[in-house]
Amino acid sequence: METIAVDGGALAYAENGSGNAVVLIHGFLLDHSIWDEVIPRLASHSLVLRPDLRGLGRSSVTPGPYLIETLASDIAALLDAKDIETATVVGHSLGGYVALAFYRMYAERVAALGLVGSRFAADTPEAARQRFVLADRAEREGILPVIEAFLPRFFAPHVYAERPKLVEKTRALCARTQPKGAAALLRGAAVRVDCGDLVDDIGVPFLFSVGDADAIMGLGEAQNLVPRIRRARLQVLPRCGHMPMFEAPDRLGEGLDDLLASAGKSAAGS
Repeated sequence: METIAVDGGALAYAENGSGNAVVLIHGFLLDHSIWDEVIPRLASHSLVLRPDLRGLGRSSVTPGPYLIETLASDIAALLDAKDIETATVVGHSLGGYVALAFYRMYAERVAALGLVGSRFAADTPEAARQRFVLADRAEREGILPVIEAFLPRFFAPHVYAERPKLVEKTRALCARTQPKGAAALLRGAAVRVDCGDLVDDIGVPFLFSVGDADAIMGLGEAQNLVPRIRRARLQVLPRCGHMPMFEAPDRLGEGLDDLLASAGKSAAGS
């Protein structure tokens, strides 16, 4: 992995392939490696950048909270460092919040946009309160309470019984998260702005990929919003939870391939 300097620390990222750029942004408690199984497909025709978000993976744990806009600015810094003007931006879960913030701040740099198991809506007051409580616990007790709050909802129910090694692999990945980084991300996510105002203005190709058994984000918002987005595709992944890059990598890869092809067509026609 390589690193670039960002405000207060370093942002680590992996780079694969060549061609038009796509940035894959992972979710909370995770890192760039969650995308490993889709990389061979995408890197065969695209330059794939996979950052570790500030506070996670090999990136720096800087003083928090980490506002979603700060994380989006880190993505812009990565593109600047690579001399990339425009890219397809795809975010999973928390990474989807970052992708939407990036679109709000740098729409002219977005060739296409994708959300994987994410949402436009801000937290309810109760959900925000729970994040703050969990952030405090992380700083007092370590990362275990945070893992216990999220891991049981990461996968479709059958995965816990049928693929225990995958669950334990994911637990080990989450356990590498530093408590201060987790706390800073939880507090930043709790105060993020609602992105519903962007829906009617999104003009780039858009993918909303969501498992039909996603216990964290659910399917309802995607079904309601996709008809309002002019160039959107809804990809519903059957028997899949919040982690399609682990549960259904081939199907997710197909959806991302289609999104990148749409971005390429848009660029050729512009």
